[in-house]
Amino acid sequence: MTKKVITTNETSPIGKAISMMETKGIKEIPVLSKGKFKGLLVYYDIPEKIKSNNEKVENFVRSSPILSSKDSIEKAIDLMLESGITGLPVIDEGRLVGIVSDFDILRLLINNHVFDNLKVSDVLIARFPILRQEDSIELAMKLMSMNNVDGLPIIDNFGKVVGEIFLTDVLSYYLRKTLGKKSGKLDHQPPKGREENVMSLIRREFPSIVPTLNLRKALEMMLLLRIKATVIIDAENRPVGILSRLKILSLLREGKEEKPINVEISGEYDLDFGLLVRSKIFRHEKFLSESGGIKSISVHVKKIKGEETPRYEISLNAFGKKRIALKANGISREQIMSDLVDNLIELVEQSKS
Repeated sequence: MTKKVITTNETSPIGKAISMMETKGIKEIPVLSKGKFKGLLVYYDIPEKIKSNNEKVENFVRSSPILSSKDSIEKAIDLMLESGITGLPVIDEGRLVGIVSDFDILRLLINNHVFDNLKVSDVLIARFPILRQEDSIELAMKLMSMNNVDGLPIIDNFGKVVGEIFLTDVLSYYLRKTLGKKSGKLDHQPPKGREENVMSLIRREFPSIVPTLNLRKALEMMLLLRIKATVIIDAENRPVGILSRLKILSLLREGKEEKPINVEISGEYDLDFGLLVRSKIFRHEKFLSESGGIKSISVHVKKIKGEETPRYEISLNAFGKKRIALKANGISREQIMSDLVDNLIELVEQSKS
């Protein structure tokens, strides 16, 4: 664990916390309230919630599993995979004494025999979002936030990768343009004359990792660059998957294989909404599969007729140890879906206790 923990206070401005996370290259910061641990500030949660640069950190706090200094590394890995949080606070006798991350664990266990004969192709995530050159920066921000990744590939009309867009650049851009933050020396400046789509923030240089590369070598590159996930390209420069540190971490759980949940979507929806649904569910896939026994989820979107302002009704049915049926309506399909998944997780947690 890291004993010198960088923390923030619940009353601090979110803009200050973001700057600290970017400067230190960290994605999770413990939040303190009157000196006591309250929860975590997670970098990927911020884009979905932020409205003002001066909002208090307390509006973004997420509850988190905790560890003690005597807990095993295996327990830490289990909690990270179950919660999706890759930086866990270590608390002894009510006092924050450290933080342990997937970076710390993978750096320690990089010589584990499990990596000996594996290639990147053995563990890459084949289902992943991609961006086209005309896509908006807002869409990029949503997809990265939902998938807990630092960057996404941008493809041309031939399906070839022309570059990547990174969450740090997107969030800095968003704060500067929308929230009135003054740009500093470290802020990414879009080239003059370009439209403000994903191409405004493109980086054409990114880690060159191919499917045939030895997994340990790929992991060394990711740890060196401190990136949580990166795009994998084939010999023709086409994106074939995403390599995630969290997925690599799952290899260290001997005899415990993740079982994917089948997701079906029907009704009145577009591509962006379909990506959102799958990303939201896959983000909690391990917990829903293992704790709720859920094997499949169906989502149906229905537009409510006769309303001046378009409204939608969404039904979610999860099939596992027992069927869970949920339904909600509102104006924003994205918000309805987010609430339904949160309710599903809450019901599964209740069934455990």
